[in-house]
Amino acid sequence: MKTLLVTGATAGFGAAIVERFVANGWRAIATGRRGERLDALAERLGRDRVHTACFDIRDADAMAAALDAIPEPFRGIDLLVNNAGLALGTAPAQACDLAQWRQMIDTNVTALVTITHRLLPVLIERRGAIVNIGSIAGVYPYAGGNVYGATKAFVDQFSLNLRSDLHGTGVRVSVIEPGLAETEFTLVRTGGDRAASDTLYAGARPITAADIAESTWWIANLPPHLNINRLEVMPVSQSLAGLQIHRAPQAWNAWLAMLAIVAIGAMLPLQGLVNARLATALHGPVMAAFVSFLVGSVVLGTWLLATRTPWSAVPDARFPPWIWIGGVLGAVYVAVFTLLIPRVGAAAAICLAVLGQVVASLLLDHFGVLQAQRPVDWMRATGVVLVLLGVLLVAAPWRAPPA
Repeated sequence: MKTLLVTGATAGFGAAIVERFVANGWRAIATGRRGERLDALAERLGRDRVHTACFDIRDADAMAAALDAIPEPFRGIDLLVNNAGLALGTAPAQACDLAQWRQMIDTNVTALVTITHRLLPVLIERRGAIVNIGSIAGVYPYAGGNVYGATKAFVDQFSLNLRSDLHGTGVRVSVIEPGLAETEFTLVRTGGDRAASDTLYAGARPITAADIAESTWWIANLPPHLNINRLEVMPVSQSLAGLQIHRAPQAWNAWLAMLAIVAIGAMLPLQGLVNARLATALHGPVMAAFVSFLVGSVVLGTWLLATRTPWSAVPDARFPPWIWIGGVLGAVYVAVFTLLIPRVGAAAAICLAVLGQVVASLLLDHFGVLQAQRPVDWMRATGVVLVLLGVLLVAAPWRAPPA
């Protein structure tokens, strides 16, 4: 009876690989951090067939102790599956948490080479095999992949180099590189954001843990004279994306942008016209602005319910403070125009708003702010400041309105 050792066997690929091999007559050593899950796996599959070792893969001393404690029937390891790994965060490199980078390197790289080095003697003795679980993130770069993708690129190159070093020993080395796969991966990466995970996989029919278990089983049971160097697996729904290109604004693009800004600038004071009526009815611009903001929130909520759109799909949904800041700025804008329109007239207020938006866009473009993640909030904030200045210069609130 053959034996395999699988790291990260508490869920996802690892648990499915253990189940697939045990169901077909192998013994399995299942390792991971969550002891209760390992115990449940062993109880389900049989403790005579599954030995569990609970330890943090990053702790070299705990790893050594666990490997030394493997009972005799499980010591003849024929296959090592390096599955333990994780991704943390999706932010660009300049906004990442260095501690998360180190955790990914410690888990995906350092721990993998440590356990591999420890088990090489028995694998060589038994002419066994190594299957490393990589990722297409190690082959195809993407924004936010930074260190995670780099660790998986290491797994790919380490597998190829290891195969070269083991030439003539009979040990086979393969790397499986899955694409979009539905496991706990995204939950871990996003800190438990279930909505983000559901949105990512919705309608895509992604790879499953059972698919990767089947791929691992196929590799392990090929004739001994065959070696799969690299197996890249994607769901049919996933394909390669194009390269991203940043272009400097062209003259005609600038004019189109200017027209769009003018349109935005005209729409906001038109809302102000409505709120001028509200101000009269509700005895004050602040109350009118509040009602406007409240109505906007109700409309957004109604739209989310009607379309069954998850909260995470709303722009900037992961940054609630920015949503509130944008809403407050809009409310201030409305309040300002509620004061402005009775003093200078609707037409003049609209012209002032358009001018404010255009000047704001030109200033922000000059300083490169429009390339930021939230250009609309920046433009609105600057527009509010300019309009407030206009109120002070053209229609000072302390002046009496024209008779």
